[in-house]
Amino acid sequence: MDYNQPYGTPAGSPYINGNPATGLAGSIPPAGAFEYPQREIVNLISKAGMTPTNADLAQFAKAIQSGALSYGTDTGTANATAITLPQIPDTYPRLLLVKKGANANTGATTIAVNTLPVVQVITATGGTLTSGTWLGNAAALLVFDGTNYQLVSVLFDQVATRDFYLIDTPITKTVHGASPDFATLTDAFYWLSKYRITQTGSVIFNIRAGQFSYGATNLVFDHPNADRVTINGTTLLTAPITTTTFGFTGFSSTARATDRGTQLTALRAVYATELQFTGGAGIIVKRGGSIWNRLLITGDRTGSVDAALFYAQAQVTVGDISAANGGGAGIAAVGGGAAITVTNQISGSGCVTTGIAVSDSGDILFGNTAKLYGVTNDAYGIRATAGTIRANSTGIACSQGNGAHGIAGDTNGIVESASGSISQTNGGNGAYASSGRCIFGAGCTFRNNGQYGAQAVELADMVTPQSAFSGNTTGSAAASNMAKVNASGSTGVTGACSPAANTLGNQNSIVIV
Repeated sequence: MDYNQPYGTPAGSPYINGNPATGLAGSIPPAGAFEYPQREIVNLISKAGMTPTNADLAQFAKAIQSGALSYGTDTGTANATAITLPQIPDTYPRLLLVKKGANANTGATTIAVNTLPVVQVITATGGTLTSGTWLGNAAALLVFDGTNYQLVSVLFDQVATRDFYLIDTPITKTVHGASPDFATLTDAFYWLSKYRITQTGSVIFNIRAGQFSYGATNLVFDHPNADRVTINGTTLLTAPITTTTFGFTGFSSTARATDRGTQLTALRAVYATELQFTGGAGIIVKRGGSIWNRLLITGDRTGSVDAALFYAQAQVTVGDISAANGGGAGIAAVGGGAAITVTNQISGSGCVTTGIAVSDSGDILFGNTAKLYGVTNDAYGIRATAGTIRANSTGIACSQGNGAHGIAGDTNGIVESASGSISQTNGGNGAYASSGRCIFGAGCTFRNNGQYGAQAVELADMVTPQSAFSGNTTGSAAASNMAKVNASGSTGVTGACSPAANTLGNQNSIVIV
């Protein structure tokens, strides 16, 4: 609507009152001065969905207050949103409130506003929308930036749209590969963050075969219903890993550098699904209950030594998980409440610090057919520092080719492993306890280590009954500073221990044979 000046005056002239005393004529209003404002106001009230009436003189304000002129319900498809505003716009409205159709977006998304050309919907930071960013039946606030509509926020009605963010039945989604539900686990976890899983629901993410790079960004799993989520790699290409999977030539830095490449090739022959990280990044599990199966997780041996390729800060169940070439540890449970339950084989190899580690009250429990392999790491193979690694009756720990100790419990750390465990060809001791405990079942093997087969120091306790000791450079067993090694019934210990067998020495310490 334009300004309608007094009749017979130049454009933009003001209205004036007449003055009979001076003979000044007042302005003559043209019909448009009454017609056009009324039409404009009535049109706004009508477009807002209201019926104009003289009985309500606040309709103009109510129409603006309703927001109806910038609100639209999506009638398009999952990735091609379309709305029809009550007033056909000549240009893109600066602000829109749009309720999505029934289908969530599955990737890059566009929007059509009435007859205006289609434009992209992007994130507030300028990125393309990923799958599940805009859920079905969810209202979203969009702002036009001159080129695209930015998705500023997605609003969920806690009652009206409740069925659209609850998962109450078992569902399975695919990740990576051809035509997946989600291009990456990052996308999958973001989508899952929009939902809560009821007691009758569950979610399985099946990752397809291949090598998939996640770069230097951590993949964080942090969902309040983690106990109803399973992440699976593809079925193994061969039988699960064994000691023969990890060929090794020694514990020197030169030998380890060669063996890392050989072992990675061997692991890739077992695992169909590999997740690759750089710069010390990896998988971090922050809430308890999830299950992870059949994954090879690899790094580039850079980044913080305090990191891990698979880092559990809560309870998690794993089976057939291997971590190779981490900048810190391979697999780690750190902190009170952090617990890894092993249902099958796991391994940590080629890492800068330790292959498999617990600390700060973390816990690893393995048993039945489960085995732990710590191989060709620069420091330790398997280590418990102020935490516990426990075998449930038949779990076996195997450590070989590491730069320092094979299996260690220190600073009140405890390692318990069943019969048949092996620690061989490590640069330090095969088994080492310092202010901690290492307890092995009968029939374990400690051989060809750079120092002792088993050593306990600083009030530590080492139990290695009926085991075989051979080829250890410094000796078979040693105890010092009020520590004890119980190697009763073992072979290769007598005459190769310090202090002498069954004799107190080295600050009130003993080796029992």
